Amino acid sequence: MTKTNRSYSNTNAKKTTPWYKRWWFVTLLVVILISAIIALLVLFCYPDASRPSSSPDTPYQTTPSQSDTTSPNDQNVSEPANKVSQYEAENPNQLQELTGLIAYKGVNGKILAISVVIDQFIQNEDGLCILKLHSLDSDYGYTASSDIVPEMSTSICEPFEVDISAFPAGKYSIDIELVSSNKKGNIHDEVEL
Repeated sequence: MTKTNRSYSNTNAKKTTPWYKRWWFVTLLVVILISAIIALLVLFCYPDASRPSSSPDTPYQTTPSQSDTTSPNDQNVSEPANKVSQYEAENPNQLQELTGLIAYKGVNGKILAISVVIDQFIQNEDGLCILKLHSLDSDYGYTASSDIVPEMSTSICEPFEVDISAFPAGKYSIDIELVSSNKKGNIHDEVEL
């Protein structure tokens, strides 16, 4: 018997795997997708990592370098001139009058927002904050009140949100009278509308 050498072109030909089924390509594709997802998460979670952020809840974290880059909405936001430091000397709860400061005042659109922090802890009682806005340029005035809310070691006034759409433009004095069952106090400041 003679052996014949038959050559079939299909049997000796090397089968090639499509490029999308090769292990190195699939691995590379997975690594690229994971990197893109991480990059997008970092971009959206930390949009500007070069500058520390500040929010209306923390107005005292503004640095001088940030004041050069304020937006038009932030131009009416100001810090209190006299910050009261707590617990450096005597216990504020033993003072004869209520003390505090305006922690935030700012205009957003046609709303003036004012937040007040009271240095003393006022227990659940009928404490009251009375806001009086008076124009320094005219006879226009406005009065509102809110309850005092106890915090951990201090108290706050419920935030004031005043619609200023009917107010004449100009400088206004802010007088906040703090009243509790056994103590009173006053806080003064100014705002430009």
